[in-house]
Amino acid sequence: MKQSVLRAATLALLLCLAWIHPAQSQNDADKIRLIEAEAAGWSRNMDQLLSVFTDDVTYEDTPLGATFRGKGELRTFAQGFFNAFPDDLKAVITSTVISGNRAASEWRFTGTQVGDLAGIPASNKQMDLRGVSIYEFEGGKIKRKIDYWDMATLVKQLSR
Repeated sequence: MKQSVLRAATLALLLCLAWIHPAQSQNDADKIRLIEAEAAGWSRNMDQLLSVFTDDVTYEDTPLGATFRGKGELRTFAQGFFNAFPDDLKAVITSTVISGNRAASEWRFTGTQVGDLAGIPASNKQMDLRGVSIYEFEGGKIKRKIDYWDMATLVKQLSR
C-alpha cells in the first residue's frame, strides 16, 4: 500500500514538474524568438514589430479597451505609442511560458513620455510599467495577442 501511494505521489510530482518546466522543443524556441523580436520591435522598430504578426493579427490592449485588427490598425496604434515615447522607449521580456500554440510572457516597458498618449498629455516623466501578454501562434507568426497591465500605475507615474 505504502509503495503504491509513493509511486502515485512520485508520478503526480513528475507530471507537475513536466507541466511547470516542459521540455522545450525547437518550435518553442522559435516562439520565444518571436516574442523577444516583438518586444525589440516595441523599442521603436516598426518593421521588426509588424514582421512577427500574421497579416490578420488581432491585438487586444485590455486596459485601453481597444482591439486592433490587421497590421494596418496595429501600425497606427504602435505609431501613437512611438510618438509618445520617441527617445528611450524600451520593452524587455522577463519570462515566458509556452504551451502548444499559446504562450504567456511577462514584460517591462520603460520610457520618457514627451508626446500625448491615449488622452494623457505629454509629461516628460518616466514610465516603468510591467505587464503580461497572452499569445496565439499560427504559421510561424503571432496570430493573436492580448496585453494586461495596470493603467492606474501608468497614469500615476506620468502625472506625479
